[in-house]
Amino acid sequence: MGFGRLVIKGMSQRTTPTQTRRLCLMVCCALSILSLWSLCGLPQDGPDSDLLDLTIEQAVRQALAVHPEITEAQLLLQVAELELDAEKATRLVPELDLKIVPPDVTPEGISGSVEGTISGSLALPVATSGVLSGSIGFQWDPDADELQWETWMLTLSGKLDFLDLDAGTAQLQRKRDAVDDARQTLVQVGNDVLIETIDAYAALAAEQRLVAQAEADLAEARQSYDQAIADREAGWLSERELLEARLRLFDAEIELDERTSKLAEQQSSFCRESLGLEMADGSELVLTPIFDVIDWDLVVRAAEILAQEDKRLLAAIESFASVIAAEQAVVDAEENLYEARYDVLPTVAVSARWNETGWQIGGEISVDLVSPERHAAIEIAEIELDLAETRVDAAHTDAENALLNQRDALAQALQDLDRLDIERERWTLEAEIVELQHDAGLLSEDEWNDSLAEQTEFAENVQTRQIDVLIEVLDFLDILGMDLQQTWEEWLR
Repeated sequence: MGFGRLVIKGMSQRTTPTQTRRLCLMVCCALSILSLWSLCGLPQDGPDSDLLDLTIEQAVRQALAVHPEITEAQLLLQVAELELDAEKATRLVPELDLKIVPPDVTPEGISGSVEGTISGSLALPVATSGVLSGSIGFQWDPDADELQWETWMLTLSGKLDFLDLDAGTAQLQRKRDAVDDARQTLVQVGNDVLIETIDAYAALAAEQRLVAQAEADLAEARQSYDQAIADREAGWLSERELLEARLRLFDAEIELDERTSKLAEQQSSFCRESLGLEMADGSELVLTPIFDVIDWDLVVRAAEILAQEDKRLLAAIESFASVIAAEQAVVDAEENLYEARYDVLPTVAVSARWNETGWQIGGEISVDLVSPERHAAIEIAEIELDLAETRVDAAHTDAENALLNQRDALAQALQDLDRLDIERERWTLEAEIVELQHDAGLLSEDEWNDSLAEQTEFAENVQTRQIDVLIEVLDFLDILGMDLQQTWEEWLR
């Protein structure tokens, strides 16, 4: 299916950079929509309109673009960034309020003047909390047509809680941490979707190869059955041998029907769940082999490097969500113990006011002198701290084991791949021996078919081993906390 020339009328010969960018955006959007239409199975010109080509690159990009969990993670990141901006704004931009009281309306007319107050406040990142606030009153007399400024006041207040000295900046830091967590979540969700899409694409491609093999087996079974009929008519085969040939034909037809049905279901599920699209009735995906799209040498090189990785493993342990959560639990437990031990420390509040009559400074000190549960609270906090530290050690051990297991799995996948050369030679030799035995009449048809099936299974196993290495590399990079989308783009040819 081709595209005609796009002609846009009404444009001047000279265009501005802005117009050029808009035109490029329009063309890109149009091409994207056309590609999605074709992927959805909308009618196409030509006799092969039911065949839809799909590469692994297209599948991954489509999945990353439409997956609901990625959309959710992106929205949560936007919310976290907006909340951080709002928190910063409260410390940089004062809050201003305006209050206006209009004059009274009576049967005799309007009496009084317009009164109002302008007030503002600004949070200060000092001590536990600090606020600078001020207000000024004004009055406008309509009879005199004059605006008069009246009372004003400037206030600086602060609170110092020795159990929470960094409360003034803690909220801002929590917002920053929330943004970092949201970004990491987005990367993690993207990694999961990418790996799941590649895995599903590979499984679908394997099922298509099985269908192709079933079609070849059926064609061979039909040919054998036709030959068996001719041999039976010539008296060279018994009735039993003819029936066995017919039975093999039925088995091949059943196998192809089962494979075709499974493939149709798997295609529909892949398009719907991974790509967010619906397959049109009668449509069939034509998948491009994965390693026609990505550089296999780069994958192997990355696998060999990761299989020998030692230094980054220790750093990766600290990035595990379970380790981060366990270490945060220790920090919280230490804070709880500090608060339990020093609960007797006072809280000091200070306020300084200045207005048209002068200035005034006041304060307040509060102390919790007696708390019956204080001793028990200290013991509980100490036990909880010990428990949190124990869980940190366990989390580190689990993370280290997970990394080592992933590295061992990758090394095993590489070792399985390295054996392919000698295994190919072995299967080539066995195929020659079996063919000679078959030609000499030393093998039954069942034995011959079993041998062919084993050879087909080995050929499929070669594809599987390459996919295993690819998935293991991606899993290892994911567990190291890397953004797989960047690595994936580098691997594309």
